[in-house]
Amino acid sequence: MSAPLIYIILPLLLAVVLFLFQGRKVAVARTASLVCLFLALIAYIQPIGTVLTLGPIVLDFKSSMTILGRGFFLQNGDRFILVIVFLSAAFWFWGSNSAQTPKMFVPVGLAITAIMIGALAVEPFLYAAVLLEISAVLTIPILLTRNQPIGPGILRFFIFQAIALPVILLAGWMLGGSQASVSNETQLIQASILLGLGFAFWLAVFPFYPWVPLVMKESHPYTAGFILCMQSLGIVVLIIDYLNGFIWLRDTAALYPILRSVGTVMVVTGGVWAAFQQDTRRLFGYVVIVENGLALVAISIKSGAALRSLYFSFIPHLVALAIFALSLSIIMKEYPDTDYKTLKGLLKRKPFAAGALVISLFSLLGFPILASFPSRMEMLELLAPVSTASMLWLSIGVGGLYLAAARLLSALFGEAKTQWTITENPGELLLLSLGILALFVLGLLPHIVVPQLSQLLNIIPFLN
Repeated sequence: MSAPLIYIILPLLLAVVLFLFQGRKVAVARTASLVCLFLALIAYIQPIGTVLTLGPIVLDFKSSMTILGRGFFLQNGDRFILVIVFLSAAFWFWGSNSAQTPKMFVPVGLAITAIMIGALAVEPFLYAAVLLEISAVLTIPILLTRNQPIGPGILRFFIFQAIALPVILLAGWMLGGSQASVSNETQLIQASILLGLGFAFWLAVFPFYPWVPLVMKESHPYTAGFILCMQSLGIVVLIIDYLNGFIWLRDTAALYPILRSVGTVMVVTGGVWAAFQQDTRRLFGYVVIVENGLALVAISIKSGAALRSLYFSFIPHLVALAIFALSLSIIMKEYPDTDYKTLKGLLKRKPFAAGALVISLFSLLGFPILASFPSRMEMLELLAPVSTASMLWLSIGVGGLYLAAARLLSALFGEAKTQWTITENPGELLLLSLGILALFVLGLLPHIVVPQLSQLLNIIPFLN
């Protein structure tokens, strides 16, 4: 028994089985959610490389396995990411029925989750590009809406994912010949440029991000939100893993100002464009862009404390985005057009869905007492002595998002004559209430969650 077998092969096999029963959406969603919760629990309590005891069964929980001649390695330092990924997947899958996603969403989403874990575990690292390309291909049946032609946003998404594959493979081939010796400085610089370009295509780095809000507009918001969130998480972790694996790259002085500049531009441009948006689905896309930019800024600080803060921010970030997407999906059942004018007064007609939409957005902005506030403040404190100019520019970008949130809130309140009514069904009320409660608990009582996860963060090599 090995960790890759449990966290990669098992979810893949389950995804195939659930695909055969995709017509039973409720049973499929609950099964996938419960399995993901179980895998998250195993990752939390069971160290990798030790003996796994399940009642009378005793198994040697190995850290590696070989598939088609390629090695897959999951170490103790990967357990935090395993917990976050599977907890997030469980949340998304459980809400899929309320969001009325396509029936293939859960099986395909589970397969994408397993493949993303495989991309983080595979060695040599260049095969991660192949696995991520496979996951991009799997998104086709859940991104495309039936009886609707492919839009420019989805087309650009597939094009950029396809371009990233040969770029990363070429960079890996060049680095493969220079890992033992770093004397060939020209080759290393060329490989670094190619590697950075490949990650720019993957993470939708400026100026390659216009497809993000377009994908949100052209696809079901819940499925598109899931893909954007899981992809962003996987790519950010891959960037950190690459910096950890190539010491010469991590020690390159010019790398961190470049990361900080690119991340700052993403935050500023994303925030400013969000301030002028008239469509809530496009606003979601710009929020994802800003969050990705902030992740790059956190990495650029080159500090274990900054990376620790970034890892902790994954939890509130994914929860808030899932609630945002769920609220949008519930609203779109009756209001397919998510333009601000169409949603005018919605807070009084669907108070839980509209309220959760606003609260999740303010949480993503780092509003006090909400989930992202502690990690956001810690990151800004660490950034201040490194680059005051970056802090000022980040304030402009985040300020643009606050303006967008204020405009959305104003539209949702609408006219004073509108009567207050609750039109959400009990299942929707339960999911939205639990999500809102989670955002407040993570913001007001972070000391409940932080100590539980600190033991997993302390064994991540790059943080020590």
